[in-house]
Amino acid sequence: MAHYVTRSIAKSGSGYTALGVLTLRGVTKEVPINFQFVPSNGSAKLVGTAQLKRLDFGAGQGEWKSTEWIADPVRISFASC
Repeated sequence: MAHYVTRSIAKSGSGYTALGVLTLRGVTKEVPINFQFVPSNGSAKLVGTAQLKRLDFGAGQGEWKSTEWIADPVRISFASC
């Protein structure tokens, strides 16, 4: 399970940046999240991305720890429903 706690949100050139901490596999690190607020038919959704190093969080162990197939820096994309 992953858990993200936002500490602050600031306007950026293309939307907003949330500064906070991500806890994944028992490891907590600061990870900024860039997102846009997208209005749609009387409601809205959030669409964004984050960059992190998966090995910092222990994501990829044993043979999956190699960066030959999956790079250490990964981009996470999300969209709310």
